[in-house]
Formats: sequence, structure tokens, C-alpha cells
Amino acid sequence: METILPYLAGPAAAVVVLVLVLYGLYRLAVTYGMPMLERAVTRHLDQTDAMIKQSAEDQKAWRADMQEVNAVLRLMHSSLTRVETRTEACELRQGDPEAKSTELKQVG
Repeated sequence: METILPYLAGPAAAVVVLVLVLYGLYRLAVTYGMPMLERAVTRHLDQTDAMIKQSAEDQKAWRADMQEVNAVLRLMHSSLTRVETRTEACELRQGDPEAKSTELKQVG
């Protein structure tokens, strides 16, 4: 027994214990770690897909709103142009009585 004791307590025993511990860690990682990691990655990708879908829907709604705003601005621009034309005609009428009849015919 005394001849085997140095081998059991020496560097060879440490290597055997190290190999056993590493094998246990490997099995633990493969059994529990990999499935957990797979679920986490799958959950993250599902959340990313949902965010991309929501972003696309928001972008469509934003474009529709901007088109509506653009249409309203075009109407306001045409109304403002008519108001400016009539205002200029009124200013001309105040200065020249004959321009009054000419400008009214053009505006009307």
C-alpha cells in the first residue's frame, strides 16, 4: 500500500481528478447550458422579428399621415395664393381707380 500511496496523492491523481472534473463540466454544459442558450437566442430572435414587424407597421402609418399632411398643405397653399392675389388686387384698386376694373376681371 505504501508503494501506491505516492501515486494516488501525486501529480497523476491530480490529472485524473482534473479530467473527471472537466468531463463533469462538459456534461453539465451540454445537458443544461446549450438548451438554455438555444432558448435565449430563439426568444431574442422572436423579439427582434416582432420589433421589425411593428416598425414596418409604424412606418406605413407614418407615411399615410405625411401624405395627408402634404395634401392639407397643398390646399392651404392654393388658398393662400388666392388670398394674396385678391390682396394685391385690392392694393392696386386703392391706388388706381381704372386698375380696379381690370384686376377684378382677372381675379374673378
